[in-house]
Amino acid sequence: MKTIGEIVKEARMKKKVSYAHLEEITKIKKEFMKEIEDENWGSLPEFPVVSGFIKNIAEALQINNRHAMALLRRDYPPKDLNINPKPDIGKEFSWSPKLTFILGMVITGLAIFGYLLYQYITFVSPPKLFIDSPKDSQVVKESNLSVSGRTDPEARGLFYCKNRSL
Repeated sequence: MKTIGEIVKEARMKKKVSYAHLEEITKIKKEFMKEIEDENWGSLPEFPVVSGFIKNIAEALQINNRHAMALLRRDYPPKDLNINPKPDIGKEFSWSPKLTFILGMVITGLAIFGYLLYQYITFVSPPKLFIDSPKDSQVVKESNLSVSGRTDPEARGLFYCKNRSL
């Protein structure tokens, strides 16, 4: 059973094509062609690149492309893939646009919530009232009392005093 290297070498020799001429036709380095004929797979690139080489060489040497690819798949040894089961994902903190967006949304939400809370508290709380007369702890003996003071200019309401006997 012939290998892909033997078939390529036989076809090249049969057509009397040199490595230099085949390199000119296929644009593949002659070193790679020698390695393919010698089936030195370790010094060649990965399988997809080698399959492209074989397709070009088969077309140039008029070898059946499907047969050549089948032989390559049979002869090309599988390579060990270096798959790292634990990827090198760092645990370090890094600032990202996603984090900026989330932080912006949280700050905006807190600002809106704070504003609404402030408005609610000012709505339900009574206006501030500052009494100028009578003073704190002043003893009043009159039955009619005049109270003076100030409050928020926009405060409206009815003041009601109950008559108390002293």
